[in-house]
Amino acid sequence: TFSWSLGSIYARKHSTNTSLLMSVGLQNLAAGLALVPVCLLTIHDWSAIQPSPKSAMALVYLVLMGTMTATPCYLYVLQTMPVSVSSTFAYVTPVLTLIFGRMFLGEPISQTMIVGASIILAGVILVQYINYRLVAQRQILAARAEVTLEGLPASQVALPAPEVLPAPEELPAPELQKGVSVR
Repeated sequence: TFSWSLGSIYARKHSTNTSLLMSVGLQNLAAGLALVPVCLLTIHDWSAIQPSPKSAMALVYLVLMGTMTATPCYLYVLQTMPVSVSSTFAYVTPVLTLIFGRMFLGEPISQTMIVGASIILAGVILVQYINYRLVAQRQILAARAEVTLEGLPASQVALPAPEVLPAPEELPAPELQKGVSVR
């Protein structure tokens, strides 16, 4: 998780013109090469590895859904959204896995799992709500500063009530408000 977070921040700040598919391919190649020595050092009896048809299908599912579908989606979100939005991917994934396991494999869901998933979702919603409020506040302050620069005193610039704030999709990305600080 720590490496994932560092990689996400690095990728956000050092974006390239490389296609999403190329990025996914290079990531998987690097991960595979990094795991080869681990396998060679830890697996001593290769004849004991005999995957069942069910585990082979699970591997195919992970390749198709995890690698070929979810990773490009995550990289797209990482390139187009703030890190606070794209970082929720790591938290929401276990909840989705729980739901898909129930839907497709009939796996049982305990009360503890429901409580845990609820806590995760509440945390994600809280972080996104706080992020939305901060972005809206920055926009209001930026608009107020623009009006003040045009000659009106700041005391004559009315701030809208919180319920009048625009929806998140109507707000520009936070990185567009460089130079505006909220204190």
